[in-house]
Amino acid sequence: MTTRQTFLAGTAAAGAALAGLRPTAASAATAIRVVYIPIVDELPLYVGVDQGFFKKRDLDMSLTPVANQGVLISALQSGSAEMGSSVLVSMLPAQEAGISLAAVATCVSFPVPKNVGVLARTGGDVKVAKDLIGHKVAVAGLKSYFHIMVLRWLAEQNVDPTHVTFVEVPFPQMPDLLKSGQIDVAVTVDPFYHRILEQKIGFQVGNFEETVPNGTIIDCYATLKDWAVKNIGAVHAFRDGLAESIAYLKKNEASARESLVKWTKVPAAIAEETLIPNFTVPVSAGQIQWWIDLAKKQGLITSNINPRDMLVS
Repeated sequence: MTTRQTFLAGTAAAGAALAGLRPTAASAATAIRVVYIPIVDELPLYVGVDQGFFKKRDLDMSLTPVANQGVLISALQSGSAEMGSSVLVSMLPAQEAGISLAAVATCVSFPVPKNVGVLARTGGDVKVAKDLIGHKVAVAGLKSYFHIMVLRWLAEQNVDPTHVTFVEVPFPQMPDLLKSGQIDVAVTVDPFYHRILEQKIGFQVGNFEETVPNGTIIDCYATLKDWAVKNIGAVHAFRDGLAESIAYLKKNEASARESLVKWTKVPAAIAEETLIPNFTVPVSAGQIQWWIDLAKKQGLITSNINPRDMLVS
């Protein structure tokens, strides 16, 4: 079986498991079923739904939480979602395999507040980057943003990542597994990042984002390219809704944090301490190219993907 056939077979199998995530769509508006990760990066999405910024633009948004961003491709392929949050390192192998995708809007881009990091278990023997060797490190998804960025960081620290054991763990489970010693290190983001620090479950051993250039996209909202082209009006409305949400949350932080609690299911006290990232909407070819270069360097893709093929205007 070829690499492309293996990739497509995998997404089809995973997509079948998502068949039950199909809310009934309203007939008067464009239905957009969104799979999302319950983290702070998608706060404008939560606010837009709660404040009606999408509804007033004739968008019927249905949100379904998932464990990691690798689920998106399967959901799009199976027809169980029209859109979702993803990272470009997860999208690029699919693009290379012949699944035409579009990055329609940014979630978060650099510079970012200190709300993410490599956290080692309190009382453990991991103190610096080289100590990760021989230990179990939890990431939300293999070959997704946090995994790839930690590999990049380890390379910068002259640490061989092949001697580090990476395991997939959903963000909400990381604090408890770290506390119990079932994992040695958690690579996580707010609201879970500050929960681990505040409860002294773990402490930071590395900043894997320190050398990332400003303007680099962390995550984005993506669709199948064909759907985006056919529904370009809805894409524009979605972007406008996000922009209004960003403007709203800057002036109504308390209300925005209520949405964060609602959609991520974290305690209000944790949400209150969560740092708000740098939210933007536009996506450029240059921003996609940075990830293409990194993906090729790490062997995730081999071809020269044209970043403009993943944009819609």
